[in-house]
Amino acid sequence: LEYFKSLLYKTRDCRINYIDDYSEILNNTDDIFGTVFVTFSTKAFTTLTNVILKLPKYKNKFFMYDIKNRSSIPPYNRVVLSPNKNFDFAQYKNIVFVETPLNMVYHNSIKSCYVVKDNIPFLDIIKQSKISREFLMEVYKYIKQSIISHTSANSIDDLYNLLTNGCGLECSFLDFSLAFYIFFELGFFEVKPNFKLVLTTVKKPLEESKIFLAILGIKNV
Repeated sequence: LEYFKSLLYKTRDCRINYIDDYSEILNNTDDIFGTVFVTFSTKAFTTLTNVILKLPKYKNKFFMYDIKNRSSIPPYNRVVLSPNKNFDFAQYKNIVFVETPLNMVYHNSIKSCYVVKDNIPFLDIIKQSKISREFLMEVYKYIKQSIISHTSANSIDDLYNLLTNGCGLECSFLDFSLAFYIFFELGFFEVKPNFKLVLTTVKKPLEESKIFLAILGIKNV
């Protein structure tokens, strides 16, 4: 979900060097400082930390394994899983995105980076996703009715549980959440304090949703 939500954030240009793989950078990595590898999926994270970095030729290279977005000074070599948009990369000399990001939202601290091209995470999961025009129409019908009925929900998780347990909606939490953010992106409703949803009168067409188009693109890979 965070991978696709990155499309909602504004970004600035940074210099991106597209690479086929990260082996050369890893081979030339300083023993302790200056390099961060960014992953978005647990599969890529565990492959790098439990397989690649366990190879004998890398046994003397020090890396911290980070699933909690803990940027640090000094910048110890690090493998990060799905960092939030405020992660501080400023002190790192080599910033390597092991999986291809949808949007470079880390503009506050990245001037240049390496990106492994055409390495899309979550490919199998998205190919199995229900996201389509028809599915979105169905989910919106449930959300709209919950807003009209003043259904009390405190979060997306809460709303999902209410609609699936009591109202008959059938879908995964991921598909529901992706649909929710597509509607939010297109202005179908506003999210007020305490997760109060308010319907709007001006809505953008579905084809203007970056999240929807990204999902369709991955489905067609």
